[in-house]
Amino acid sequence: MAPERAQRHRKIIWFNALLTVGLMTAVVLEAWPLPVLFATAFAIAVLVNYTCWSAG
Repeated sequence: MAPERAQRHRKIIWFNALLTVGLMTAVVLEAWPLPVLFATAFAIAVLVNYTCWSAG
């Protein structure tokens, strides 16, 4: 893993953890239907974790 990718990974790991906790909380509270919750969390995670789609 390139050093700049490793540094970015360390920065967004807390965001990913908070997103996961938020998703699990919403599931337990039955805030929205499950497909809506998981699709929304997936879309947010993809946007945050894969900001650049170029290979390499």
